[in-house]
This record gives sequence, structure tokens and C-alpha cells, in this order.
Amino acid sequence: MPTVSAREWCVYQYHRADAGDGVVFAFRRNESPYTGYVAYLREIDEKANYIVIESYDYTPSSPKKMKGSDLQQLKVNIDACPGSVVIEYRKAGL
Repeated sequence: MPTVSAREWCVYQYHRADAGDGVVFAFRRNESPYTGYVAYLREIDEKANYIVIESYDYTPSSPKKMKGSDLQQLKVNIDACPGSVVIEYRKAGL
């Protein structure tokens, strides 16, 4: 359930089923004591491989490959409080 609590994270996903890709926006709010969050992503093919890029502080990481089964339960860590990360993903080979 969505909340405006300053202690809770705000995480949402946009997925394009026709393209096999999407993006996750995660925000650790200013009073959150939690440095990590497990995002349960939808529409992810658990048997496919995905290319994932994480952008903290506007700096994209090197692309990494993840199994769809791992991406479905994406572990997100944000040390900064408040802080944010943008996570882009796409099926490998597309």
C-alpha cells in the first residue's frame, strides 16, 4: 500500500512487455532507518537473462547480467539517506 511516511521507501516499476525492458525507481526517504529493500518486480521472465544498469547519483554502473529469477526479487541498497537509484533492465539478446 502506498504511503507518504518519511520512514518508508518509495519504489515503483515501469515495464514494457512488448520490448522486454523496464525501469525501477527507488527512493530511500529522509527518515528511513533501512539501507536495503527487496523489490518484487512484475512481468519478469524467470528463465531469461537480463542486462541491468544501476544509476546512483546520476552515474550509471557497468552493465551486469542477471538471471530473471534473481531480478524478480531485486535487492536494492541505498546507503545515502535520503538517496535514490534508477535501475534499468532489458532482456539479454534483444
